[in-house]
Amino acid sequence: MPLIATLAAMTGKTGNKQVSPVPSWADISGSGIATSTDETFDGFSGSITVSVVATGSSVVSYRLNGTGGYTIVGSDFSMSAGESLQFQAVNFSTDSGTITVRNETGDQDIDVFNYSID
Repeated sequence: MPLIATLAAMTGKTGNKQVSPVPSWADISGSGIATSTDETFDGFSGSITVSVVATGSSVVSYRLNGTGGYTIVGSDFSMSAGESLQFQAVNFSTDSGTITVRNETGDQDIDVFNYSID
C-alpha cells in the first residue's frame, strides 16, 4: 500500500471531506435574539464532524435542516452532505461575540461571523 494511502487510512481521512462551496453566514443581530440563515453543507462524501465555538455571554445554539429545536453549542456533531445548519444567539442583556464553524474531519475552517444582541 502506498505511504499516502496508508497515512489516510490511519487518520480516517479517506475520500473527499472538504465542504465546497464553503458556507458563509452574514453577521447577525437582534433585540434579545439573533438568528442566522440556513446554510447547506455539500461537496463531500459520507459525513464530517463539525465543531462550533462561540465567544460572548449569549446562549448560542444550532439547528440542523431547519427543523426541530436548537441545540446549545459545546459538543462536536456530525453532518452529511446536503444537510443545512442555522444558528441562534439569545441574551436578555446587550452582548456581542463571534461564532466559529469548523470541519474537523477535513481540517477546514468554514466561517467566522459576528453576532450582536441589544
